[in-house]
Amino acid sequence: MKKIGLITLFACAGLISCDDFLTQDPYTAMPEAAAISDNTTANYALVGIYDRFQSELFYGRNYFVAPDASTENIILSPNNSNRYVAEAQWTMTNGNADAADMWQYGYSAINAANKILAKVDGIPATDAQKQQIKGEALAIRGMVHLDLVRMFAQAYPSNESGLGVPYMTKSVVYDKPSRDKISDVYSNAIQDLKDGIDLLTQSGIDNGPYRINNWTAKALLAKAYMMQLDYNSAKPVLKDIIDNGGYEPLTNANYVSAWSKKYNAASKTEFLFAIANNSTDYRATASLAYIYLQSGYGDLRASDNLVSLYDATDVRKTAFFTAGTGTAAGWTMVNKYPFRDGSAGLSDVPMVRISDVYLYYAEASAYTGDEATAITYLDKIRQRADASAAASTETGDALKDKIFLERRKELAFEGEYLFDLKRYQKTINSAYNASNVLYKVVPYPSDLRAFPIPQGELDANKNMEPNPGY
Repeated sequence: MKKIGLITLFACAGLISCDDFLTQDPYTAMPEAAAISDNTTANYALVGIYDRFQSELFYGRNYFVAPDASTENIILSPNNSNRYVAEAQWTMTNGNADAADMWQYGYSAINAANKILAKVDGIPATDAQKQQIKGEALAIRGMVHLDLVRMFAQAYPSNESGLGVPYMTKSVVYDKPSRDKISDVYSNAIQDLKDGIDLLTQSGIDNGPYRINNWTAKALLAKAYMMQLDYNSAKPVLKDIIDNGGYEPLTNANYVSAWSKKYNAASKTEFLFAIANNSTDYRATASLAYIYLQSGYGDLRASDNLVSLYDATDVRKTAFFTAGTGTAAGWTMVNKYPFRDGSAGLSDVPMVRISDVYLYYAEASAYTGDEATAITYLDKIRQRADASAAASTETGDALKDKIFLERRKELAFEGEYLFDLKRYQKTINSAYNASNVLYKVVPYPSDLRAFPIPQGELDANKNMEPNPGY
């Protein structure tokens, strides 16, 4: 097997190449070999990272689909094209290609951010320009490390001293890093996000939600706290976003149509941060939606278990699902990322939404004894989806469970359900087979609750420890 460890990765990553989409709105591009020599080239280098995020091997597909494919949200279609089968069946090994790609692309992005941070202070630019560049690069570094530790390590609660991932703050070609403690990864990510927030303006670069601004960094910081179940730290950050960020949830009337539009459209005020996809950089058969659409691969479909959670009057039932036809008659297909501009699966990828912020705020409020606030923000999402939904009256554990359920419903096929199950130490039910039978039940604790460290990394780096159980 080819070695793809961090040392090899860092040697070849450069500034990360920019594909054709960068020549279109909202971006412009530069050649990969261009140096970071001024504000313009530093921004092009940042754009190269966002471009890298588009890849189906990372945020463009894998990081969304692999976690959901590992849960009871999904049925593995009997005519599957051999994608995400190991995740659905919980038979992954250190040789799993999806895990290796996410690891490689994640550290490639981190390496590029570190190259920018190493250069930016020395370029001819205004202080404001340097602050914007540094703020984005720090926020990217914190975000990607957070996502890698969520995927490749056990959840933070009760596992603080366990094996995390290497937290890389410099671009070192021949480094062979060991795994940092989970608690240290979180501490470093939180510090990077805080430092980024201090540097970023609230408006940021004028590219709609396609580049990280102050509010996005705050939402990512709140997510880091919520992954730790640190409600007291998360609450004021979430409230600040809600009260002062200017973002509003989609309305019931525009909920269905919004998912097929660009996220910088007027109806997309909900989206704080999204991965851009234009017709010129369309991933086609490698796109996120193509996995789900019947006109695509149709490899994964919505489970009856999930679909049954939505009332008939819930607008999300229309937005997220569509009935299969022909040989797929009787199946429920996922339609959350529908057609745009006549291209099957052409869709932006939502990374941070205000609805997620509302539900986190409801959750943090419920766990800190402020049940009235918890109900207010829970019902803003419930009753946006279904105007006929009765006001919530639950208290205690019943209210907390209702918020957990609403997160599953609202964020389905956005990759969050697995991580919610992990942080609350809940049993993970795998995907279903075509006969509607679960492949596996993964209890807590279990070594399997962390994705395998790629074999290529283990081969290339003698200091890298594998995850137990693989």
